Amino acid sequence: MMRGLRPFHSAVASKTGTKTVPLPQPALDVLRKVLDEHGRPSKFVFPGARIGIHFTGIQKPWQRIRVRAGLPDVRIHDLRHCFASTAVAHGESLYLVGAVLGHRTTSTTQRYAHLAMQPILESANRTSSRLAALMQRTK
Repeated sequence: MMRGLRPFHSAVASKTGTKTVPLPQPALDVLRKVLDEHGRPSKFVFPGARIGIHFTGIQKPWQRIRVRAGLPDVRIHDLRHCFASTAVAHGESLYLVGAVLGHRTTSTTQRYAHLAMQPILESANRTSSRLAALMQRTK
C-alpha cells in the first residue's frame, strides 16, 4: 500500500460504537492523489488547523462542494442512502451492503436502500420468467 493507505480502516468511532470501515479502490485513489499533490506534513491524511490534530468540521467545506456541484440540497448522509440504493439495485445483498455501511442489522440497511421501480420490475420479470420456464418443464 502506498504511504500507509490500506483498504480497511479500523477503530472508526460512530454513534453505535467502533467499527471497521472498508475503503474501496476509488476512495484510495482519491486519497493517494491528495497525498501526491500535497505531500504528507501530518500523520493525518486531512490534518486539522493545528499540528497533530485531525480535520474536523466537514459542514463548511461540504456547503461549498455541493453549491459548486449544483446540488444545494444534498446532505452528506444522503450519500449513504444513495450508496445503499445503488448497491442493492445492482444485486448486492442487504447483508453485504449493511456490512459496508457498518449497520448491525439488515433492517437498518433496508431503510437506506430506496429502490427505484425499474429494478423491482426487472426482478419481478426475471423471477416470473424462471417460474414460467419451470412450469413448462413439468407439462
